[in-house]
Amino acid sequence: MIEAKTILVAEDDENDIFFLQRLLSRVGDYKIQIVRNGSQAIHYLAGDGEFHDRHAFPLPCCIILDLGLPQKDGLEILAWLKAHPQHSAIPVLVCSGSALPDHMERAQNLGAVSFLTKPADLTQMSSFMDRVKKHWPPPQNLAPHRSQNIRA
Repeated sequence: MIEAKTILVAEDDENDIFFLQRLLSRVGDYKIQIVRNGSQAIHYLAGDGEFHDRHAFPLPCCIILDLGLPQKDGLEILAWLKAHPQHSAIPVLVCSGSALPDHMERAQNLGAVSFLTKPADLTQMSSFMDRVKKHWPPPQNLAPHRSQNIRA
C-alpha cells in the first residue's frame, strides 16, 4: 500500500536535506521520511528492521534520490526497485551532483522519471529549487521506457 502523502528522501548531504524539506513544505502537505544511505533506503522500502512498522514508515508516493549515497548508491537503489515489481511503480526523481551522461542514461534505463543536476554551490540553490518545483509532482505510474531525462 502506497501512502499518497509520504515522500522518501534518500540524501546524505544535510544542506540538500534542509532545502528539499523547505521546498516540499511549500508545494504540498507531505510527510517527509529521510534516509541517509542506500542501505537504509532499501530497508525502508522493504519494511525491514527499524522500518517494519508501515504505519510509522508507509510506502512513499515518490522518492527523491541522490545517486552518490554511501553504502549503496542511487543506481543500486533504482536496480533494487526495478527488481521488486511491488515497488517499481513508485516514481523516482533523481537529484544528483553528477551530470555524467552515463549516470543519466543508466538512471533513466532503471526507471527514474526525472534527473536533475544539483548545483555546485549554495548560491545556485534557488534556481535548482525552481527546477524541482517545475517537475513537481513527478508523474505517477510511468513505465520505465517513458522516463524523462531532464538535465537542469
